[in-house]
Amino acid sequence: MHRVKLSIALLASLIYGDAFCADYTQHEDFGAKKAGDIVSFTVTPPGRVLTGRVDNPGGLTWVGGPESWTGTIPPDFAGVHNGFFSGTYQPPGEGSGSREYTWELDTKAMVGFGVDGVINVYGGTNVQIGVGNGKKVVIDGRDYNLPLDFYCSGAGCNGTLSTNPVIPGVFSAKPVFITGNYKDKIIGGIITNGTSQCSYWQKQVATLIPQAIPLSDKINTGTLGTWNNPEVVLVRGDTTISGSVPGAGILIVMPNGNITLTGNCHYEGRIILMGDNNFSLQGNASIFGAVVVIGDNVNIQIQGSLQIMQSLKALANAAELMQ
Repeated sequence: MHRVKLSIALLASLIYGDAFCADYTQHEDFGAKKAGDIVSFTVTPPGRVLTGRVDNPGGLTWVGGPESWTGTIPPDFAGVHNGFFSGTYQPPGEGSGSREYTWELDTKAMVGFGVDGVINVYGGTNVQIGVGNGKKVVIDGRDYNLPLDFYCSGAGCNGTLSTNPVIPGVFSAKPVFITGNYKDKIIGGIITNGTSQCSYWQKQVATLIPQAIPLSDKINTGTLGTWNNPEVVLVRGDTTISGSVPGAGILIVMPNGNITLTGNCHYEGRIILMGDNNFSLQGNASIFGAVVVIGDNVNIQIQGSLQIMQSLKALANAAELMQ
């Protein structure tokens, strides 16, 4: 299903027409945040703010007013969240009998998405990550904008860096074994004593599986979801994705499932490994988003010129599939 994304302010203007337009508008983009973070803003129209209210909190808990507000981001809050505020103000020189001037402000926060790093080991024992010697192999915690062409391949799938914060290349709540010459190939560092989000992801998988599309053993044509229509796909058994196949959404590898990404394919979103999995990444394949491990006995092998890159835009798009 195509997902049309409209801000609350735009939707209201479409419904109410010009009568809804304010004398002053302001936008606040808080960027990437996590559960528990505090965000704040002050509306600054050309005059003294008289009133202010929260029309839509966007899921946050707000205190303050009328011109300054502070919000707290609650737990289990992955996604893109838009809020809307409005009120009145009085310009300098205007008397008490003059008309009320109106202000509107919309907020945006990209929250959590349930991951702390690029490769996230939240549960299980005997998890191994092998990093090959290819010159372009990288696990990159910097945030990347998505390629302009969804059907890109090879070098055309590099994306561009954003100014959002860097996250760990590997984040683990339990011991993880990393082998190979990985010192300069994991950007953002390695965290080995992090907090597990295993129960969160187990709940998510339980709600995602009923809508999942099963994959066959070999995929070399078509798509695994698109930007406008992300999909949940499910791997049982052994699956190889090759050629220039693109995908977007959430890819779940069930216990005893093994998956190989090779060729010039690229994927935008989350890959979830449930346990007893071999995950082999080869060739010029690229992943924008995150890998999540929530089971035992997982072997991730990264070879060739493969790149796994943080992308909040890819995670935000896939988050629309989640509860």
